[in-house]
Amino acid sequence: MLKQRYVAFMDVLGFRTIVSVKGEEFVGQQLSSLFNHALVAALNNETTTVEDRLVNPQIKSNIEFVLFSDSVLLYTPDDSPEYLEEMIYILNRFMTRTIFHGFPLRGGLVKGNLYVDPPNFVGQAQIKAYDLEQVQEWSGIIVHESCFETSAEMQVRDKLLASKDIIETLVPEKGFITKRKRIKERVRLKRRVVINWPEYAGVWFRGKEDFKRRFSENTGEPTNIKAKRKRDYTVKFLMENLGASKKPPALQFKAEFPASLTIPPSK
Repeated sequence: MLKQRYVAFMDVLGFRTIVSVKGEEFVGQQLSSLFNHALVAALNNETTTVEDRLVNPQIKSNIEFVLFSDSVLLYTPDDSPEYLEEMIYILNRFMTRTIFHGFPLRGGLVKGNLYVDPPNFVGQAQIKAYDLEQVQEWSGIIVHESCFETSAEMQVRDKLLASKDIIETLVPEKGFITKRKRIKERVRLKRRVVINWPEYAGVWFRGKEDFKRRFSENTGEPTNIKAKRKRDYTVKFLMENLGASKKPPALQFKAEFPASLTIPPSK
């Protein structure tokens, strides 16, 4: 059915490198287990035990989703402002969980038309969210201005700015300049409203170097300037906005999972 909805599209930053470094089997297993469980934990706002594979999850949220490879599409039943608020909470929880396990996300949240008839999903909202994802030069999620058009949406915006669930900041985006008749890529900074996932990160933060290690856990250390730049911009945003007032639901791991996937408790 075609409706106006809030739609978020995300995928994993550096996914091609992750597959190259870790191999198809490892990545497939992680997507089937850790990644999917992180999404369910974010949707339900509950601690989730990570099994080998996620089977028939019970979802309590009104937000629906579809997973394909490393990409996630989240969408609401309609454009009621309460769904916008719920979506932003979910994105914060999901982003925080995945980035600390070496799966940094990049994406966009928009409002627009989306036709839903699983497995078919078609609409300008999906395209716009994808375009927002593609332009960013960091791990982060932009909240498009289309989400804040009505007075009710502006009330949600003000509430979530006050609670630090979203924040206005300068986002590094792809840009191009022409120099000597040659087009060169550069980074431009554009003021945007974004998901403020660092506010949820304080409970797991163990220092900048530890975060950099976790960010690159599945890709290895950046080997080119573009990859390093994306991580550096992400670290900068984290350090400027690190908080501890929010606590996303935990992931509990079975004994056979590698210890490197666990996060030590706060002292």
